[in-house]
Amino acid sequence: MPKVVCTLPHASLLISGVKFTPSEDGTGVVSEEVSQTVADGFLAIPGYHLEGDEQEDDAAQVSQAAKAPAPAAAPKAPAAPKPAAKKKEAKEAPAPAPAPAAEPPAPAPAPEPEQKPEGEAKNTDAAGDKAGDAEEVF
Repeated sequence: MPKVVCTLPHASLLISGVKFTPSEDGTGVVSEEVSQTVADGFLAIPGYHLEGDEQEDDAAQVSQAAKAPAPAAAPKAPAAPKPAAKKKEAKEAPAPAPAPAAEPPAPAPAPEPEQKPEGEAKNTDAAGDKAGDAEEVF
């Protein structure tokens, strides 16, 4: 069963489910033994070759393959003309712009102290009673 060598830079040690190990000369990675079908799949990719089938400058081939322009796609047939759409009677108005973010409401003003009529005593105790109104219990 063949082994495949990958000379692509930064090749992984697991490619398409096949385990690879670094090559002895450090120029790439070598697969475990694989079937000819699996090997053929790798060999269709620039930068892969069979172990023992050394290529003179595999890295240069990979570099050339990477720089080569992609094959031109076959020209496409012209698209069939689209049926004429009815023109709209009136243009649709553009969607309104989103409203600006609302500012939080201002805090309510503090209530003003209660106004007492003139002449009424302003001396009160902690409970709000006028001084002297509360019964004193000892």
